[in-house]
Amino acid sequence: MARYVALLRGINLGKRRIKMEDLRACFAAMGFADVTTYIASGNVVFDAPEPPDVASIEAGLRATFGYAVPVALRTAAEIRAVAAANPFADEALDAAAKRYVCFLFAEPGAAAQAAMAAQSTESDTFTPKGRELYVLCRKGTNLSIFSDAFVEKHLGVSGTTRNMTTVAKLAALVGDRGRA
Repeated sequence: MARYVALLRGINLGKRRIKMEDLRACFAAMGFADVTTYIASGNVVFDAPEPPDVASIEAGLRATFGYAVPVALRTAAEIRAVAAANPFADEALDAAAKRYVCFLFAEPGAAAQAAMAAQSTESDTFTPKGRELYVLCRKGTNLSIFSDAFVEKHLGVSGTTRNMTTVAKLAALVGDRGRA
């Protein structure tokens, strides 16, 4: 069994409410083992004997909850690598500053990644690395140009965003059992 993290986009916003107990039950019903969730923003850690199919997970979520829920899927090793690769980890920042990772649903091409990095400003830094976009909002999110629409416009792909505290916690959760 290998360990995976499903990062769900757009749940528990507006009328799209999902209880974590129901989300765990949905993943268990899809055949996944040792399912756990972390906070109510759509972070599901689970075991699977074979690499899961994202389209099948999304279909199971739609069948259970009645609406489309896009999913970014990462292995335990990928989550640990994302946490370790934080390019802003050593920067001294004001209390308002926020660090994020946008987990992309597909890897953008090199030209799109370069164009995204070029959008960096004095306030915001965008560092694309494969299927992740690291974001530093030095003045907080209220004064930032960063948004899902901004990412989609400049990278041509969408994703789901987590703060670095959540990413670190997910890395710890998947690392607890030493699985791949």
